[in-house]
Amino acid sequence: MSALKVMGIAQQTSGVTEMSDLMSVEWEKWLEQEKSNYQAMEKQLADLTNGHVVAGVFQYREFWAHANEVAEKIKTITPLPEDDRERLQEEFQRICRDVKRRQAEERDSRRAESRQRRETIERKIAEARSCAESAPEDMKSLNKAQALLGEALAMLKEGTPQKADPAKEDSAAPTPAEVAPAGGGLLREDRQACWDKWRQANDFVFGKRQAIWNRDYEEVIPKVKEAVAEASEGDSFQALDKIKEVQALLKKAHLSKTQREEIRGMLNGAWETAIGKVNAVRDEKRRKYEEWLSRMEANLQRWTEELGKNKEMEAQLEAEMAQIKEQIQTAKSREVTDALREQLSQNRQKIASLGRLNKQLEEKIEAVKAKIGNN
Repeated sequence: MSALKVMGIAQQTSGVTEMSDLMSVEWEKWLEQEKSNYQAMEKQLADLTNGHVVAGVFQYREFWAHANEVAEKIKTITPLPEDDRERLQEEFQRICRDVKRRQAEERDSRRAESRQRRETIERKIAEARSCAESAPEDMKSLNKAQALLGEALAMLKEGTPQKADPAKEDSAAPTPAEVAPAGGGLLREDRQACWDKWRQANDFVFGKRQAIWNRDYEEVIPKVKEAVAEASEGDSFQALDKIKEVQALLKKAHLSKTQREEIRGMLNGAWETAIGKVNAVRDEKRRKYEEWLSRMEANLQRWTEELGKNKEMEAQLEAEMAQIKEQIQTAKSREVTDALREQLSQNRQKIASLGRLNKQLEEKIEAVKAKIGNN
């Protein structure tokens, strides 16, 4: 055999060996990819089973969305042996069956819970309606009915039977958004049924309460207007008395918040008007009193000074009379004696006149002091 032929055969043998080695490597890669795909799908199934619980609650919507993705991947992922694909599909179907069963059981449980809670709320609403119907003109009974509706409203809002404030008194009913939040153990149809009955009962109670409010309002408002008119055009002190009378009536009257605020606003305005006039009268009286007091004090001072001067004059006249009497004793002629006696008589008249005047002054002074003391 020639050297060239030997070299050709050697080259062919080397090429077959290289091809075989390459196919072996590719086959190992293929098997490794199948294993990797199978493990990836097993992880997807594990995530599907355990990855949709939030705060202890299974999220079904997210599960089924994820399940659709997983189902598509099981169908299309390659490379993957058919027997492995079948095992994955069987496990996937088992997981879905378990979730469907659990979802159905929870749905039935929620439906039963919702029905039970609906019956509880409807009984509360029926009790409120019955309470209002039994005494439609008794505000205490209507308040009790409103309180019961408040409890039912709290159950609608929170899903728990707790006490709640009655609905706003000037509003027949809140909006559906106020009473229909998500959750609370009520399904949509049960919640809507409760809401419809609650609103009907609340409208009925509100109508009865409104009738009583309007009745008491019509009884009180004429007296309010009378007090306002008196404050504006009449006697201010009488207006204040009338306002106080109306305020006493308000304590017993049943009125809505709007009606009560309206009346209080009118009374406050009337009170301000009347008290302004009363203060003006009092200020005028005070001014006049101060003027009178000033005059009395001036008179008192003048009369006191005049009385003092008169008493000094009396003392002088009495001293003169003593001298005149001594002169009469030593007089040497009848003419001198008669003149002295005439002067003595005049002094006596002056003293008597001063006495009368001083008595009047003293009476005036005592009267003024008494008036000032009493005031």
